[in-house]
Amino acid sequence: MTTYAISSVKGYYRPLMKLLEKIQFNPENDCLWFVGNLINEGPQSLDVLRFVKSLGKKAVTVLGSQELQLLAIAEGIIQPAATDTLDEILNAAERDELLQWLRRRPFLHHDAKLNFTLVHAGIPADWTFSKALTFACEVESLLSQNTYRAFFRKPRPRPIAQECQIERLETSAVYQQCLYLNELLR
Repeated sequence: MTTYAISSVKGYYRPLMKLLEKIQFNPENDCLWFVGNLINEGPQSLDVLRFVKSLGKKAVTVLGSQELQLLAIAEGIIQPAATDTLDEILNAAERDELLQWLRRRPFLHHDAKLNFTLVHAGIPADWTFSKALTFACEVESLLSQNTYRAFFRKPRPRPIAQECQIERLETSAVYQQCLYLNELLR
């Protein structure tokens, strides 16, 4: 089995299909790891989401800033930018199913067998793996619960990252995602 890591598809379904053809991706034997930002730039964000979701356990994806933005737009927290290409997802028949699937994606994925970790933008060198994993799990838990709307709508007297039980937060992929989410929610 081969595992391929792919970053920032950004709604470009056709180029993704060409890439998978070039590497001879076989979902029976191979696995794809997506480094967030599956959507929002290219014209086929809905097709990308449908495809990645259809792969089931043969695809791992971590949340990126574009997925967080979509979730905030879907909840009416922010308005889409003029350049966003998310309408197709927001108007899709399976909108709720896709949004729920996204909310249940991790911020950090670790494969112990391969001894590789997948995050959207990196982990600081001075963080332990345990620290990064703890923070990611806490934010993932908030987003995946049935009360996730409160997470988006909750007034934030302090950054989301400070609500989690980690001391001395530095810049990491997960922390940066939470800072980004904080900016969206202001």
